[in-house]
Amino acid sequence: MKRYWAAVLALSVPVCAFASCGDTKSSESGKGSYEDALEEYVEAFNSRSGEDFLKAAYPDFMVDALKSGSEDEFDAAIEQYDSMIEDQFADYEERVGSNVKISVDIKEAEKLSDEDLTSFQKTVDGFCGQHEIDDEHKLTEGYKLKVKTVVHGDDGEENEESSFIVVCVDDNEWMIN
Repeated sequence: MKRYWAAVLALSVPVCAFASCGDTKSSESGKGSYEDALEEYVEAFNSRSGEDFLKAAYPDFMVDALKSGSEDEFDAAIEQYDSMIEDQFADYEERVGSNVKISVDIKEAEKLSDEDLTSFQKTVDGFCGQHEIDDEHKLTEGYKLKVKTVVHGDDGEENEESSFIVVCVDDNEWMIN
């Protein structure tokens, strides 16, 4: 499983999954939480669709940039995610049987330092520069999540600890890396 999450992080280096931001649980303003964002990310992976995963892994402005750039770039990204997901589910099926589903349970959330946010900001800025996106997208908060990842299948399940970084962009979307 560590291999899968390492692959996801490697493929997602400049980009990640987004949902609405809020401190932790849904806030009074109606913004979502990083828990919601992580759930959306896992649901997209469980769909086994590279396109669904791509859309969950990238915020709308990044998906739009990939689509408007070159058709080959967008299609190649979908093919890459399709292949990664197919390989990972084949590995899971060997270990836990058919009907594989992934779930996660957040065990700890540690607030990121300003220095860490600055580092992630450079990644977002780099993507925007590469794709000629004029709008600025500012990271406003972030957390390192330690999660229990469970792979469920017909023949049993496996547990493992994983980590994710979640950062809030423009006070309204969560990015998962």
